[in-house]
Amino acid sequence: MSETIISQYADNLLLQAALKYAEHGWPITPLWWPTANGKCACGNPDCRTPGKHPILRDWTNQASTDPAQILKWWQRWPRANVGIVTGERSRILLLDVDVKGDGPATLAKLEAEHSKLPDTPETITGSGGRHVLFKYPQGRTITNRARFAPGLDTRSNGGMFVAPPSLHASGGRYEWKISFENQPLADPPEWLLNLMDKPRVAEPPAAHERGVITQGERNDTLTSLAGSMRRRGMTYDSILAALLAENRRRCSPPLDDAEVERIARSVARYEPEQKSVNADGEAGGKGEKKGQADLLIELAESAVLFHDDLQEPFALVEVDGHGEIWPLKSKFFKRWLKYQFYKQAGKSPTSDAVNQALGVIEGKACFEGPEHKLNLRVAEHNNAFWYDLADNQWRAVKITPDGWRIVDRPPILFRRHKNTAPQVEPREARDGIWRLLDFVNLKNKADKYLLAVYIVTCLIPNIPHAIPPFYGEKGAAKSTALRVLRRIVDPARQELLTLPKDKNELVLQLAHNYMPAYDNLDGLQPWQSDLFCCAATGGGISKRELYTDDEEVILSFRRCVTLNGINLVANRSDLLDRSILFELERISPDKRREESEFWQEFEKARPYIMGGIFKTLARAMRIYPTVKLDKLPRMADFCRWGYAVAEALGIGGEVFLDAYQDNISRANEEAIAGSPVAAAVVALMRGRNEWSGTATALLSTLDKVAETERINTKGKGWPRAANALSRRLRQVKNNLLDAGIVYDVTRNENNSVHIIIRKVSENISGTSGISGTQAGQAFQVRRYSGDIAKPGDNISGKPPDREPYSGKVSGDSGDTGDFFGTLRGEYTLDELPID
Repeated sequence: MSETIISQYADNLLLQAALKYAEHGWPITPLWWPTANGKCACGNPDCRTPGKHPILRDWTNQASTDPAQILKWWQRWPRANVGIVTGERSRILLLDVDVKGDGPATLAKLEAEHSKLPDTPETITGSGGRHVLFKYPQGRTITNRARFAPGLDTRSNGGMFVAPPSLHASGGRYEWKISFENQPLADPPEWLLNLMDKPRVAEPPAAHERGVITQGERNDTLTSLAGSMRRRGMTYDSILAALLAENRRRCSPPLDDAEVERIARSVARYEPEQKSVNADGEAGGKGEKKGQADLLIELAESAVLFHDDLQEPFALVEVDGHGEIWPLKSKFFKRWLKYQFYKQAGKSPTSDAVNQALGVIEGKACFEGPEHKLNLRVAEHNNAFWYDLADNQWRAVKITPDGWRIVDRPPILFRRHKNTAPQVEPREARDGIWRLLDFVNLKNKADKYLLAVYIVTCLIPNIPHAIPPFYGEKGAAKSTALRVLRRIVDPARQELLTLPKDKNELVLQLAHNYMPAYDNLDGLQPWQSDLFCCAATGGGISKRELYTDDEEVILSFRRCVTLNGINLVANRSDLLDRSILFELERISPDKRREESEFWQEFEKARPYIMGGIFKTLARAMRIYPTVKLDKLPRMADFCRWGYAVAEALGIGGEVFLDAYQDNISRANEEAIAGSPVAAAVVALMRGRNEWSGTATALLSTLDKVAETERINTKGKGWPRAANALSRRLRQVKNNLLDAGIVYDVTRNENNSVHIIIRKVSENISGTSGISGTQAGQAFQVRRYSGDIAKPGDNISGKPPDREPYSGKVSGDSGDTGDFFGTLRGEYTLDELPID
């Protein structure tokens, strides 16, 4: 059983070590661990033994070799240090050589007088000391002894020691110097046993002491002292330290350290007496508000407290054997904290205690916890891309140039929102990614290539993402296309969104959805178009948290926005510059199919589509560093990655560049058609190479051109004055440039504006081909043949002679979406060969 557990939780080295020790027959107990600032996770700011004392109150009896029990402990406290019980239960007698107490010098002197210690398992402690393990001697009773010689302690019955790879408060880890797996425990030399078993010599009591505590009074007296200290609010560690000192100074003979520890632990279970405060601020009777808050804070330390790059506090909590990341202000974390309290105390905490504790916990997360940048759905970490599956186990896919795999316990990378839904578990299959094209009703081959490249680039973090507006007449499966893309990239509980009219609501949607999909749009207001541009390239907004204060809330995002409408809703030039246009054809009524059949087929293919996307992305990561283009269009990062993805797909980078440039030209035509000024300038320059004159003259000329060309001059887009004309020209300058038209604006000696418009011989802002170096490399994608490209396709870097898939399409099924038949290629979904 333990081997299965070790395999399942391979990332937790502490748990793996605890299970190995248990297999060896050594009882294990979990210990509190040191936090990032060297404090102890037990929550006591004055703890003198951070990371060295047990979490369990009755640890001497509860220590276990049962793998299932050990797993439960480390599921609850995944960062717990590992403690091994000493004495007759484990058959371990331990010699603790303390660096601070001259232990190494004392041991060297003893070895010189007697003999060297035999070879036996030994660890190096986090502070540089030594733990030397011997067989527990048969027929002798060795007790725990502190300082039986300067710097030398004994751990025996009732004792334990911190085992590797536990973390020390200094930041170092305990390590094996001589492993127990390679060296059996040796018998302790007789001279060492004699020293350990040597009777104590009672020290004369100090003048301030109140007298000797004789045998028969020791337990009662120390218990009474512990109770007094607990009533004053002292913690377990403080009580134990005080009792040990009293025991050594006053008890004759002193009690065993384990018995003193039992007394301290027994008394520390009780709540300290504290005064509550009534509504008037006056001291009242006994209460437990402060005690509950302290316990809640202590319980929160079993989670990993941290803050993000905006100083918002979060916690990584253990739930059913996996880690979950939640804001400390969320309802989930409050519920988790209350449940932990209930398990510990057997009752629910008061609201006041929870609120008091949360304030402290948030402070600890912000000022003591580490900083982790959190991402939505995709992230980059340690030279790998990560994709959040958003499932109940909080697993993620790790993608590297060597391939991809699912990681059960990913690093702290992701957060989730209410609309985040789980992704299916990906599976690999030949042509997996190409199955996507079975479910999107695209018109031509170039668009299919662009969609395949686009969908892979959506999983690349920290780059601008193109926006794909889908448009076409009613019944063209536009809503279906958005839902398909959303389920592939960013599954959501509410897949299609309504475009809000309030700016703050739109910002919130963009912040909480990695691929927000806006359905059935009639048009975009300028501020909506600007926000989509901001989301594509990366940006955010800050606003007041409440109208009654000046606290800022910052929402930042870089998203894969998708849109659809009967008409092309992206009509402003800056949004079109970031777009890949996809026009869909209406599906004839005789080729439509039922919604349930369509989605059943899609869900059957989705795991293989995801596996194909991850496989393609891994290969593109290998290719990307070698991609060098002489010239890049706008969205340059997307273009370079698109080239690498196209090579990995077997399409060929040049084919992608050609298709993308054609799409840019279409977008530019739409931008010109959507701007009355740009359309009038293009019409003006038809048949001439240059025009010059004042801004007033140009406006008058354009008015006449607009009348001839039937361009609407009554709308808001048409300038009413010469100064407005200059602003309109600046808005379409890049689009005119793509159309081969440039203009210059100057001022003469009278300060009047003079405009010169000229035709140029080539498309200045277009995309060029690959560089000579790259052409020499040739990117022979044939090396991937049979893996990614469709069987039988031409993979020489040129477009295949046939469509990747052929077959019939069918369509509309209801008001909310259009559904068409699965396109059939060489293989059915069941027949596609698996890699």
